[in-house]
Amino acid sequence: AQFLPLDGIVAGLRGADELTETLDRGASSTDPCQPRPFPTPDTNEALLEQLALTALDAAACDLDVSREELALALANEEERRRFADRNGVADTDVEDAIRAGAIQAIDRAERADAVQPGAAILLRAAARTLPLDGLIHNLEGG
Repeated sequence: AQFLPLDGIVAGLRGADELTETLDRGASSTDPCQPRPFPTPDTNEALLEQLALTALDAAACDLDVSREELALALANEEERRRFADRNGVADTDVEDAIRAGAIQAIDRAERADAVQPGAAILLRAAARTLPLDGLIHNLEGG
């Protein structure tokens, strides 16, 4: 079952020359700590995209990095280790931020009436209990 479609977001970010330049400068294109609007999506795909972006924003804010840098770090375990080393954080810090970001995104979706309460409960349980690799696999749409 899909949780958040991170594979499409990562693929889109990887192809952006603008992102490479932004990361090289050490700057972010948007401040992940500034909440973005959470409009009620028209499709499940739009909902999943909004959840993924919101989760990435929250996790990136928690880790004090850009959303784009974190998305690239989640591509695989090696990238995640490099990210942790480069930013002076433990892998458990990354894991905690990803879990907390996913839960915050689910909470915002529920408050916006984009996710029904029963579905939100199940999504939060998955975010809290899946092993990190399983959670990232689900974030990637696997």
